[in-house]
Amino acid sequence: MFYKAEILEVDLGTPVCDDTEVYRYYGFGRIVNLQKTGRVYIYDIFRNGAIYMRYCSDGRRYISYDAREGVWGHSTPRWKLVWDRAYSCDTETDIEAREYFHKSSGTAFDIIESLAYSNNRNKQIKAENAAVSKMNRCIEMFPDALSDDIKEWVNRVVFDNYIFMSNKGKGGRTGVCEACGKKFKTDEKHKSRGQCPKCGRESVYWLERYKDTVKEKKRINVFYRTRDYSLFRWVDVIKTFAGGKKYAYDDYWYSGICHDNHKCNFAYGQHHNYGYLVKKEWPTPTYRADSYVYKPGLDEALGGEYAKYIVDGYRYNVLTLKSNLTLYPQTEYLIKGGLIELAHDIRYYRPENGTSIEGIFGIDKKYLPLLRKYNCGKSDADLIAEISKYEYASEELFLTCKGKNIYRSTLAALKEIFPEKATPGKIVRYVCKQKGTVEHIKSTYRDYIAMAKELKIELTKKYDIWPKDLQAEHDRLAEKINLKRNKKKNAEFKRKIKGIYATIPGEFGDEKFVMILPKAVDDFSREGQNLKICVGGEYYVSKHINGNSFICFIRKAEEPEKSFVCCELDLTAGKIIQIHGYKNDVGGKLPAGTRAFAEKYLKAVKEYRKELKGEAI
Repeated sequence: MFYKAEILEVDLGTPVCDDTEVYRYYGFGRIVNLQKTGRVYIYDIFRNGAIYMRYCSDGRRYISYDAREGVWGHSTPRWKLVWDRAYSCDTETDIEAREYFHKSSGTAFDIIESLAYSNNRNKQIKAENAAVSKMNRCIEMFPDALSDDIKEWVNRVVFDNYIFMSNKGKGGRTGVCEACGKKFKTDEKHKSRGQCPKCGRESVYWLERYKDTVKEKKRINVFYRTRDYSLFRWVDVIKTFAGGKKYAYDDYWYSGICHDNHKCNFAYGQHHNYGYLVKKEWPTPTYRADSYVYKPGLDEALGGEYAKYIVDGYRYNVLTLKSNLTLYPQTEYLIKGGLIELAHDIRYYRPENGTSIEGIFGIDKKYLPLLRKYNCGKSDADLIAEISKYEYASEELFLTCKGKNIYRSTLAALKEIFPEKATPGKIVRYVCKQKGTVEHIKSTYRDYIAMAKELKIELTKKYDIWPKDLQAEHDRLAEKINLKRNKKKNAEFKRKIKGIYATIPGEFGDEKFVMILPKAVDDFSREGQNLKICVGGEYYVSKHINGNSFICFIRKAEEPEKSFVCCELDLTAGKIIQIHGYKNDVGGKLPAGTRAFAEKYLKAVKEYRKELKGEAI
């Protein structure tokens, strides 16, 4: 046994090391006879003249002490030194280490490192074997295979029934029901839903020639009970018709809830490459696993009457429901009313004092049919509550909002930027008429209002408040703002480029192209908008007027006013920095001949400047 206090009392002395400037760490060790601990080898690692780590070993086991933190542990030297190593201060350190550990070679550092690594690895293997053994014992509590009753329930309740249709012939299509096997004439479309006219089962109509493409994956939850645990078994089930009708059952998650403390005692998840992995104290994936619940065994497993709340065909997070039924009596009312998602989400509403739909969710009971019809959850209920603050939340408006991904927070944000008296319905209908995402429309409208105020436009007319084409009006005001802001910039631009333009040809072109030079800041932004490239930014304007690079526009000779290709040139070095057409040459092809024309222009500039120098001489 190691007596820590006795080990710390040992003073091996501070060694003299000549290589402290070369090596960050150096080691010093000796064999020591201690009264309680016995004969041990103590090895100190020094840094900057002070003990950094102390290792003590009896030849089989070891213990480490971090002198900086004052903490005992079992770290390996190399790991603690961040993969560096310590060099022995004297030969006696290594000689005594080899003698004590019965090694013929090696330094003290390497010998301690090897022992520490071996001990830690053995502990790790032992822990892994114990965890696997525990996992196997837990999984053995579950039956090896699912019963035939469960498989029949999966086929009947969980998966869609299919009616396979022949190709359309002179007599129309013939459908065959998967459930009853009967044939009948049908004119249903591929992937449409309806009832089998023979057995009345809800079905999906599917063309026979696409039968092999059917592949459904669902998750079911089956319950068992042992003396100590409620057992939860999640199974992924795949249904396919490829090569004949088949089902594949793949266990996804095993969990056990202890009856005494109602906590998740174990949870083992499926890892596709390595089988089951042990998840210690990690019940979260279990509690999030919505699934189709197989009711037999549920009440026995959970110790209560829960199966009566479960409806076949719904996906439940059964552990959440169990918790909610225990904590919130209103959960039973929600489940009976078909509000399964709200029964799951009731915990988010702090419903301790609420006794009605309005009291819990802030929604009038007249919206119950809407909530029930679409099995609304928290986000849907919050949306209805937000709309109903200002107007009646009709089914049409509710579905429109969901179709555009407009929920409570989005609607509240829209209300802030649109006119104060505008109802949610009017705002949503306006948004639906515009192009782009809701976020884009929201930011565009905010910019539009801000620019209108800057230009002192009175937003009193309907067509100003609700412009028919928001993007077009936004761009029109943006152009006005730019003209206003660029007025001073243009004056500065013309003054600075005067000297640069005096050193290049005033006009240049051939039978195909002409070179156009920017005359104002607006030309950059216009070229950027037309070609959908980044030349319109302040960055390129500054480079141009400072002479760092030269921006010019290549146009077709027959269409000199129409944007075509933009290039950035280094007039001093006579090189093309970059040259691009529409959307930076969408498709990867620069218009033919434009690069050669730019090269020709660079040569013309070089010759023109030579001539200017000649005139000066």
